[in-house]
Amino acid sequence: MNQQQINLVKQFATLNGPKWVKLDRELSVQSDPHTQEKYKQLYLEKLQKRAQSEGKSVEQLLEEVRQQKSAFKKNATADAPTETLAATPSASAKKTEGKLPSYCKPLDQILNLNKIKLESPETIGEIWNTYHASKECISAVIPVDTYQKLHEKSKRFPMFVLPLPRDDGYELFLLQFSGHQIYLTTLLEYQTNREGARPQFVITHYTELSEKGIVLMVGESSSSSLQLKDAQHLVYQIQLFYITGSDKQQQLVEKFWNNPSAFDHNELIQALAEL
Repeated sequence: MNQQQINLVKQFATLNGPKWVKLDRELSVQSDPHTQEKYKQLYLEKLQKRAQSEGKSVEQLLEEVRQQKSAFKKNATADAPTETLAATPSASAKKTEGKLPSYCKPLDQILNLNKIKLESPETIGEIWNTYHASKECISAVIPVDTYQKLHEKSKRFPMFVLPLPRDDGYELFLLQFSGHQIYLTTLLEYQTNREGARPQFVITHYTELSEKGIVLMVGESSSSSLQLKDAQHLVYQIQLFYITGSDKQQQLVEKFWNNPSAFDHNELIQALAEL
């Protein structure tokens, strides 16, 4: 992620109103008093909890955010390690690329792989989705060719922003691919906690049954603030902008990476309007 993309992502946490607010590159969401007040009202409960835990007022917390953003602009290189949600991969981790993290439950602890491999892809999919039907998660069975397209594209474009419709406008989510997982978090979380930002939703892809022509997917929430219906909306957007959308829609991801100065969030809204 280059410096223009980092600046673009860090520039705002929420966008309010019926359309995207077109922000000047040198301004932050908090710089405008009216926008700052809406920002504070929208996340008041979260801000109050964070401020209380740190023994500060909400105003003090927001002021610190503004100061941090100002310091970022003055010394961007010193802030470079905060550009990703997950930890920067070590050399040894790169050698094991494609494997899931040790904390992730392996597929052979969910399914009996020796038996399941004897079943048809359709039966496996039914078993997988039935198993997760009563759980607070999203599950799916993806054709292996479709997943390979997503995985290969994620290596070239590992981060992007997605708009989630809210009652008073849109909330931006930052997505990050890491191996066979996708992390989603709000830009508010990313902006306020930086390298300590925690994903609100994690999507895991199991590729052990690729020879059957399928990849098993499960998405799990780590935050009560993101409802499953909203998570489904974001998952669909990932598919749209990365693999199934029109050339114009998929080019938004490429523009974000290759020409961030020309990236316009109004085009994201337009893409959603065309769904």
